Amino acid sequence: MKEIYLSIDIETLGAVAGIHPMMSLGAVAVDAEGKNYGDFHQNLDAVEGLVNDPETMQWWKEQSIASISALFKPEPRSANDVMTDFWCFTAKLKDQCDDLIFAAAPAAFDIPFVAYYAQRFLGLKLVKRTFCIKSAAQALLGFPAKTHLRDGVPAEWLRNVGGTLHNALDDARQQAAILVSVLQYWRDKSARSNVLLPKT
Repeated sequence: MKEIYLSIDIETLGAVAGIHPMMSLGAVAVDAEGKNYGDFHQNLDAVEGLVNDPETMQWWKEQSIASISALFKPEPRSANDVMTDFWCFTAKLKDQCDDLIFAAAPAAFDIPFVAYYAQRFLGLKLVKRTFCIKSAAQALLGFPAKTHLRDGVPAEWLRNVGGTLHNALDDARQQAAILVSVLQYWRDKSARSNVLLPKT
């Protein structure tokens, strides 16, 4: 069975899907060997009925100019148009694999926003399988839950992928690199111990 992992990163104005708006959506598609199947990056206009969280707004004021600028480059578009383009992107990926797995770090934050926007604007249940990159890395390496993913993994797990922090596409690329490293470490550990670990 061929699996493609879609590393998702979003930027928002709050922490609760369906209450707070998503401002940016980045995604990078890879397989377990690290082959890249394309990426996606668009910013979104405000959505009627969703409200900004004051604490998150204050947090954004403390971020770098580059991070804030990334919310407006590319120019924001309507949520309906962005999610339509994203659905087309995922449909092409599904044609190339048996299983498309939505991955994020943490999955419990990013993926509910994507699922909510897909349901609200397209009427689609877009997400079926998920994978939490941070939880997997934490289980393998044992770093504390409050540690940021990039700080908890060995530098080589980033595979020389850099970028601007809180740029959704750059963050999705780094998470994809860590995801591949997690899966390869998992397989190597299984081979050395001669123990079959659960399939993703």
